[in-house]
Amino acid sequence: MEEDTFMSGDYQPAPAPQGGGGIKAFGIVSLIFGIMSFVFGILALIPLAGLFFGIFGIIFAIVGIIMGAIGKKKGAGSLATVGLVFSIIGAVFSFVFMFACTICYVTPYL
Repeated sequence: MEEDTFMSGDYQPAPAPQGGGGIKAFGIVSLIFGIMSFVFGILALIPLAGLFFGIFGIIFAIVGIIMGAIGKKKGAGSLATVGLVFSIIGAVFSFVFMFACTICYVTPYL
């Protein structure tokens, strides 16, 4: 009677992935935070949230770019660079809208 490879005990687990996944993870996280910051900043939905996401996006992007340079992986820091750009733009727009909303709120009382 023939047995499957799995049932006979000859099953070998898949090899562990090689390093470098953490480098891209920082780039992906910074890109997600950057896009969220950009959306919240442009739409001025919740300016403080846009600023929050922008700051964390900038931090993750810088770490991703540094790790990409240390790992010398070609293209590893490109996602982090795009995330950095989105994070900076979103944080700036969020700050501008927060400042404008504050001025509009305070002006009637002057």
